[in-house]
Parts: sequence; C-alpha cells; structure tokens
Amino acid sequence: MIGVQALGVARVPWGSAHDEEYAGRAIEEAQYAQSMWQVPELSAWWRCLQTVGIIEVTPTRVKPGSAVIAGKHGAQLVDGELHWNDEQALERLCAVLVVELLAWNLDDDDYSQQRYWQEQQFYAATLRLIEGLDDDGFDAEPSIGEAKYVDDHELKMELMRSELLEYSVMNRAGLLAQFGLLERVGTRYVVPKQLRGVVVSGITLALDYLAGLQARE
Repeated sequence: MIGVQALGVARVPWGSAHDEEYAGRAIEEAQYAQSMWQVPELSAWWRCLQTVGIIEVTPTRVKPGSAVIAGKHGAQLVDGELHWNDEQALERLCAVLVVELLAWNLDDDDYSQQRYWQEQQFYAATLRLIEGLDDDGFDAEPSIGEAKYVDDHELKMELMRSELLEYSVMNRAGLLAQFGLLERVGTRYVVPKQLRGVVVSGITLALDYLAGLQARE
C-alpha cells in the first residue's frame, strides 16, 4: 500500500556473519529490521493512523479507531476499505504524515547529545522542504564525498558532519517522495502545487511538536 519492502530478521545482517547470504541485494530493494520501528516509512504511517484516529492500538489488538467508528473526520470503513467523505480529513492525515516523516527519529526522552543531533537533522530537513515549496524546488542530487579528499583534520570533521546531515536530509526527502508529498522533476525535488497548503500545515505542526518537546525539558 505504501511501497515498503522490509524483511524482518532476528539480527540485522550488515556487518555480521550473514553478509555473504545477503550479498548483492541493494538496500533499497529490502530493508532489514528487527521491528517495524526501524523502518521509518512504516513507523511514521503507523503513528499517523493512530494520531488521526483511524486505528486504535491496544496491548493485544489493532482495531478501527474512533474516527472510523464514529464517522468523525470523514472516514468510513466500507467492506474492509477506508473511504474519505471529507477532503479536510484527508488533508489532516497528509499534514500529520509530514510531521511524522520530518520528526520520525526525534527522541522525546531527556535532552542529550543524541537529541541535539536529531534536532539538527529535523531542522535541516524542514528547511529543505520549505525550499521545495518554491517552483524551483531543491537539488535532489547534492554533491557529497568531498571530506575524504581533505587533509586538515578540523575541516575534514566539519565536512563529514555536513555530509552526514545531507544524507539525513536526502533520506527524508526520499520518504516524502515515496508518499507523494514531494515529486522529482529532473534533478530537483518539488512539492506538488496541489499539496503545498497541506505541507505548510505539516511543517507548522512539526515545529509546534518540537517546541513542545523543548518546553518540557
């Protein structure tokens, strides 16, 4: 439904004794994970469905949520398929999905060095998505890999940090594109015109979410 190709394993094979078994398989063909929370697009979609009330998760069951049961938000379950009667409800779902994809790895535990890095990834991806609201969009093929050619240690470390951040941004851009919230036009990523209002709403919600985390610290 959402184009996820993931394989559940007891141990992620990369760097393990099972490398030969998985040799030749591109990462994009299948993701290896020990739980669905290690698959960004799947965990984001799952949390999104819970947030808007499409599903309710209990310790033992997953069942239709309050939005479906009560017919709220314009969602109805008909013969096992979800139907939308209200365009605003679908827009809310998309906006919440933007939040989940931008903030999927934000840890809401106490502030730490790891959280600092997660926030940097969040801000970088959010700023790039804002660039995507313009007709010219942003570069889908940024130049990465210059750090290995630099001898100066401090400059090398700074470039490596920037490249890691760029990888993170491109990963999120790929997730947004997978859900149709970004589209690739040549070598650029652009937010489809008909979805720009939804994406702006999602960015606003995402910034509010991060502000809420920071306020609790």
